[in-house]
Amino acid sequence: RKQWEDADVIVANHDLVLSDLALGGGVILPPPESSIMVFDEAHHLADKALGHFAVHSPLKGCQSWLKQVAKVFAEMLPYIKPSSRLRGTIEEISGITKPLHNQIEVVYGQLDEGMEWESNDRFGSMANPSRESQQVFRFTEGKIPDEIKLNATELQKLFVSLCRLVDEINNDVIRAMDEKSEASLSKEDGERWFPVMGSILARTEAYLDLWRFFATDDTEGQPPSARWVVKKSFDNHDDIELFGSPLMADSLLYSRLWSKCYGALMTSATLTSLGNFHRLTNKSGLPDDSVYLRVNSPFNYNEVADLRLPNMKSDPGDSVAHTEELIKLLPIFLADQKGSLVLFSSRKQMNEVQAGLPADIKTQIISQDDMSKQEVIRTHKQKIDDDETSVIFGLASFAEGIDLPGNYLTNVLIAKIPFAVPNDPIEAGLSEWIESRGGNPFMETTVPDASMKLIQACGRLVRTENDHGQVVVFDSRLLKRRYGKMILDSLPPFRRRYE
Repeated sequence: RKQWEDADVIVANHDLVLSDLALGGGVILPPPESSIMVFDEAHHLADKALGHFAVHSPLKGCQSWLKQVAKVFAEMLPYIKPSSRLRGTIEEISGITKPLHNQIEVVYGQLDEGMEWESNDRFGSMANPSRESQQVFRFTEGKIPDEIKLNATELQKLFVSLCRLVDEINNDVIRAMDEKSEASLSKEDGERWFPVMGSILARTEAYLDLWRFFATDDTEGQPPSARWVVKKSFDNHDDIELFGSPLMADSLLYSRLWSKCYGALMTSATLTSLGNFHRLTNKSGLPDDSVYLRVNSPFNYNEVADLRLPNMKSDPGDSVAHTEELIKLLPIFLADQKGSLVLFSSRKQMNEVQAGLPADIKTQIISQDDMSKQEVIRTHKQKIDDDETSVIFGLASFAEGIDLPGNYLTNVLIAKIPFAVPNDPIEAGLSEWIESRGGNPFMETTVPDASMKLIQACGRLVRTENDHGQVVVFDSRLLKRRYGKMILDSLPPFRRRYE
């Protein structure tokens, strides 16, 4: 930290920058006002920002944590000097944890009995589809019923008090580590309790943020926040988890970053979607006087790569028929190819296709469900180096950020246009808001975002000037729907082969 004060250049990731902005800026990193920010892979910045300003908490999990906190402070008492005022502070904490526990129990009952729960498959990506017993309820337009909001307000007040008390103890622990100051603990005990108090304070502040999010009305005229709850059934108990998130990061980034920083540069291979910067501007809240530059690629795509569009009989909307056709066609497009990457938008379809392929092809497949991403890449490269055929089966995380130059990858097969899950609570809330303003959410957000993701996926093929190969997209909508032509026109200028 001391070295940073004298540094001209600091290299950080998006998460560290956003963490600092969430704290007000200039807390962890130098103030934005005295910084020129350079964001690489900037197409991720808006989504990363949403993640940093989102809140969530399991109710039963919070109750268990409150019990643990009470025990921790009881264990801390013997280390505190007898005459210290901190003893009274700890007693106050004991008087707050029980009301908090009871109030959470009330909210749990309201949600458990009062919501019309939807099965988890409708909210796959946000509700963790790996648990079949999950159910979800999304609050329309992010509006919380009055009786729940009343209890959320009470919980917010209680957590404000708990935060204040824990902060007092934390400050005293910090003072104890300074030998010159008089504190309630010895220096040795202060060092022991410092990480414990820091953890408790951070968790308390996170719970406060959650209940503030559920107790506070959204600003009129601005996009409403997304608020939803997930009911989970485990082997021996149930729990309900609350989630909240802004729908868009535009105002957050503008108020905390763009309006404050001395200057900023955003760069990425995929800042445009559908050939323009409109989606980036809207998602990221960029100022009106921003300057945009699209630089041509150094690769001669038209000479080194083909874009092949098979004549598909099925529509991806019919997942059963589409999966069956993929099982029939993949062996044809995998033939005579040493290094292949097959990208899916659905884990279910990926596993069904793998199960339905001939045995000789199955032995060539490395699925991302089999091992870590790093191990998949390492195994794939080793097989190619050994002159064996290797086929990677992957989801969205393999559509960007992997580098397989030369013979490691000459064949990219994409199951379908990577549209977002339509009933993801944030996507559903954003669509709801756009429709309420007379807009078309599919054309304004879904298609541009899918265009950007498809460009990223196609970008796995040509990584150096010596690379070559083919990209195959098994989606009839690229040729049959109006938006399909828009997406096609935004892709790199490969040689086109319509079959």
